[in-house]
Amino acid sequence: IEAGVRRVIDDPKPRPADDWAIDSRLHDTIANASGNLLLAKMALELRLKTRMFNMTRVPERFRVGHMEHLEIIAAIRAGDREVAKAAVRKHIDGVKSAIIRNLSEV
Repeated sequence: IEAGVRRVIDDPKPRPADDWAIDSRLHDTIANASGNLLLAKMALELRLKTRMFNMTRVPERFRVGHMEHLEIIAAIRAGDREVAKAAVRKHIDGVKSAIIRNLSEV
């Protein structure tokens, strides 16, 4: 997954479909690895509801969001639960803020 995240970040002309695919793979993997079926279901439902806020509609989140993904991956690999939780919170807050900003500009 990490290689896929890096590939989409480094692509000079990333495609929304590639962005969505690696983003989905990462979120699904983490949600399913939690062992919490309710959490996995909620994560999937939330992603489907927020899909419209993709790299085309909220381009400022593209690189930032994937860099946050890399922070989450690194924390999980290091086995640092607290850093991983903080990185996930930071990611969720960033997405939420971008969506609110986007909706308030309409």
